[in-house]
Amino acid sequence: MNALNSKTMLLTWLILSSVFSAAFFAEQYLSISKVLLDWSLLRSEGLYPLLTLTLFFIFILLERHRIASILDEGYRPTLSYAVYVAAAATLIFVSMQFSSRLLSLFPANSALAIETVVLGLYFQGILMLAAPRLSRITLPIFGLFILTSLIPPLASRYFEEQVSSGFIQVVMPVLHAAGYPVGLEGNILVLTQSSTPSFHLLIDSAAAGMPTYAIFIFLTALTQLHFRLDAKRAIPAAAAGLGALLLLVVGRTVLLVHVGYSYGSTELTNIIELMSFAAFSGFCLGYAYIFSWIARRQVQPVVVLEPGAGYPGPRPSEYVPICLTSAFVLVAQYLYTYMDPAMGILLSLGCALAVYATISLARMRDEVSEGTEVIALLFIYLLLVSSLPWFFLRQELLFPAVYSVVLALGFGYAYAKNMSLKEMGMTWGRSSKYVPVGVVIGVMSGAIEFLILRPSRPSPDFSLAFFLQNLVVMTFFVGLGEELLFRGLIQTRLETAFGNRSALFIQAVLFGIMHLSWRSPLEILFTFAAALVIGRAFTSTRSLVVPIIIHAVGNTVLLSVMPFLLA
Repeated sequence: MNALNSKTMLLTWLILSSVFSAAFFAEQYLSISKVLLDWSLLRSEGLYPLLTLTLFFIFILLERHRIASILDEGYRPTLSYAVYVAAAATLIFVSMQFSSRLLSLFPANSALAIETVVLGLYFQGILMLAAPRLSRITLPIFGLFILTSLIPPLASRYFEEQVSSGFIQVVMPVLHAAGYPVGLEGNILVLTQSSTPSFHLLIDSAAAGMPTYAIFIFLTALTQLHFRLDAKRAIPAAAAGLGALLLLVVGRTVLLVHVGYSYGSTELTNIIELMSFAAFSGFCLGYAYIFSWIARRQVQPVVVLEPGAGYPGPRPSEYVPICLTSAFVLVAQYLYTYMDPAMGILLSLGCALAVYATISLARMRDEVSEGTEVIALLFIYLLLVSSLPWFFLRQELLFPAVYSVVLALGFGYAYAKNMSLKEMGMTWGRSSKYVPVGVVIGVMSGAIEFLILRPSRPSPDFSLAFFLQNLVVMTFFVGLGEELLFRGLIQTRLETAFGNRSALFIQAVLFGIMHLSWRSPLEILFTFAAALVIGRAFTSTRSLVVPIIIHAVGNTVLLSVMPFLLA
């Protein structure tokens, strides 16, 4: 059969099999739909199976060129086709006849994972009949999907005691070293305080992180199959990722114990779970990004884009990915600030995955792709910041903690893209004659912002020590972090794609959006206008020095000077 017939046959098979499956697997579809529509279920047992399924589809999209080339080759049935037919019939038969038996073998909270596996068996069998050569790509991935999807229910059903006791042996010394009076009752951590009720934390296979390890194994296999690293690079990367994930799971348990120790209840458990999922999502994105960066260095050096060069005439359609990504940044930030933080976190994760999949699949100029990718850093920023252990941080450590994450994100992206310090604006440039102007603008902006926000006095009387401490924090953490991200990276990349004016406006809009957390429309308008001024200073000097001065002086005046001048 020719290429056209191969594609037509595959499409026909998939349509017919989908219609048939809707009738035969109605119970499975209803169960999955129930989880998708029930927020409480989606946040619990539905989250990790759907995340695994999402990774599966993203990999198929990334392999689209290879899939297209296989379909273009066409296929003529041979004797080996009988083997595919037999294997396909076996998979379809198992999916139809043993779905209820498989469900009975595992706990109820594993139902979604088992039902997705059952549907996967059916569609893999159909694909082996319709496109045998294509199944060479999908069969290994589907095998990994089944294996990793079954790890959590298998651990819960057959290895619950071994997994939980092993994790307890790891986490108990950490808790004792941190000074928490923790005891054990079976596999339950018990923390008793004299002034509050007892706090109990069940350590089962899920609490020990088995779903996260399963997704990590699946993600590692997908990245290795796609990028094909050699063993001397792939094995250390996977080992480092596994170690980091163990630290993340242990940190989650310590954080839960800390909340119980400090508040004597489990009221904040949902918040901790959301923070943990945000941290894990950020970890997965970072791990996949590092893996891809290692692969790019293995194959070829990264091409450096010169900033400020502009583009003579971007097509209107090229603004679409930038505008859509910015719009979803707005929605995610709004949900996180005003409605449900969990919805903001999940949307940020989905958008980050969608952006990286889109720039890999869609045909667009490299400059537009880079501009879209750098805006997606704001999704990762939200994921990372929402996962910070706020309960451990004193008030004076909040700004350094948050903006250490921003600096790590910014410098990590710049390092992965092989950007020079000059390209990011980390030089003196033409700043000399603009420094005094920057100080004046900073003082004025701090006074204006005070009239909008009216922050309270940090202490009864003015303190020179607090003023200097605040100036240092606002310069080397807040000022440097935000200017590096918005001017040094976002504005620079957008200038390359769309020119200076468009870049100036877009980065100002994004800067205003990221200040939604102040819950003040006037503050959003002010930060938008301030970003225009600061961005113009960056364009004029090609340096972050003056923008950092404006930013640091303005925030210091806002918090350390104006509250004492105006009651």
